[in-house]
Amino acid sequence: GASIEDEVIGVAERLSRSADLRLQCAPAAVRISPAWLRPAVGELVGRELFIFDSFEGLPGSSPLDRRAKGYAKGDFAGSLDEVSNNIRKAGVIKSCHFVRGWFDRTLPLFDPEIVLAYVDVDLEASLDVCIKNLWPRLSERGFIFIDECTSTDYCALFYSERWWKENFGCTPPGLLGA
Repeated sequence: GASIEDEVIGVAERLSRSADLRLQCAPAAVRISPAWLRPAVGELVGRELFIFDSFEGLPGSSPLDRRAKGYAKGDFAGSLDEVSNNIRKAGVIKSCHFVRGWFDRTLPLFDPEIVLAYVDVDLEASLDVCIKNLWPRLSERGFIFIDECTSTDYCALFYSERWWKENFGCTPPGLLGA
């Protein structure tokens, strides 16, 4: 079967034919697995690639976060230089825009319409912030991919009637694929 990276590239290629759309990427997956950016996705689809990352690793976690066990504050830290050098090796740096900071401070300020978001955030609280800020900007034909799709606890957000009603006044969208 195809990997999530192959699926992201395939969707990006199909969406590149749509007008007035942007390609959006979040966050540290670029540093951890820069190979998914090959071939040069931003250049391939003629879109901008936004990379949101604190460059300080994971934030501190809540004891209520079921995904936080096994992670420590600062895990997966990589400097902006390290991340940009990895992307430069993949040949896509000119399509990339780096947005430094924590998601709860940077995502609310991001305004463009989103065609595709690749979200690899590890913590439930970070997923909550990302979906609250990315979902309203997602184009009608847009996609959100999440890295932790095999964790039932993590994916429960996409089926929570209370969460979707409180945050967006709608029924949950569910989650396809794994």
